Amino acid sequence: MKKKIFFAALITLSVSIIIFSCKKEEEAEPDTDTQSAIDYTKSEEAVSSTFSTVNHYGINQEEIKSLKGTLVDTVIISVDTIGDYQSNYWPRRLTLDFGTGVICFDGHTRKGILYAVFSNHWRPDTIIAGTNAIVTFEDFYVDNIQRLGTFTITYEGSPNGGPKYTVDAANAKLVFSNEDEISWTSTRTTEWIEGYSTTLDFSDDVYETTGSVSGVNKKGIDYTGNITTPIRTEKGCLYGVTKGVVEITPRDKATRTVDYGDGECDNKAKLSINGVSINFVF
Repeated sequence: MKKKIFFAALITLSVSIIIFSCKKEEEAEPDTDTQSAIDYTKSEEAVSSTFSTVNHYGINQEEIKSLKGTLVDTVIISVDTIGDYQSNYWPRRLTLDFGTGVICFDGHTRKGILYAVFSNHWRPDTIIAGTNAIVTFEDFYVDNIQRLGTFTITYEGSPNGGPKYTVDAANAKLVFSNEDEISWTSTRTTEWIEGYSTTLDFSDDVYETTGSVSGVNKKGIDYTGNITTPIRTEKGCLYGVTKGVVEITPRDKATRTVDYGDGECDNKAKLSINGVSINFVF
């Protein structure tokens, strides 16, 4: 009887050791998940490209006052007066219709309709602090990725010479061709640091952005992000983001740092988690 009890206890102990060893191995497995970092980068690019598109047409479309439809670079542009005579015809809605597809200034193909409702003049010589543009979309795609949500762009003045804006993204979402989705809500402050004196030329535009985001990645895992070193976005670069550092914390995972490099135009970044660094592309 004692032998049976001994062997039963020995078996129980052995099983416990095996289970414990397996758990330790699972816990020791390194965290190399890059999904939140990649999806954060896509949200950053979406906010930046929405801002630059609206900003360009807001500046160059005759102070948003032409009420006639025009055809410029195959984009159908029209402006509707929403306000009344007493309010000097503000706000006004700018409609950009990219039809079935237009290759744009940044090398990306847009299709569908983008709406921007401006509260006042947007040109550099007439814009005043507090003026905003509220952006929405209708069947709008960039490189076959559908863009949804409401983006509010507010002009904050030019404290350092170049214009400064706050961009709030509410219920923002990207839907991919395989039906994967990423969504987020964010507040970013963008300063236009180069190229603002050549309003007709996109290629020399450079922005620096700070701010925070709360999102859900393709795997359905929520995360938060905070920019610790300003994100540099260059419109002459196909990939947009060229520099900057952001801290991202996915649910139930350690905070990871994403470093976008030293300013080179590429889609490479470095992810650092618990002292371990890996390279990835976005």
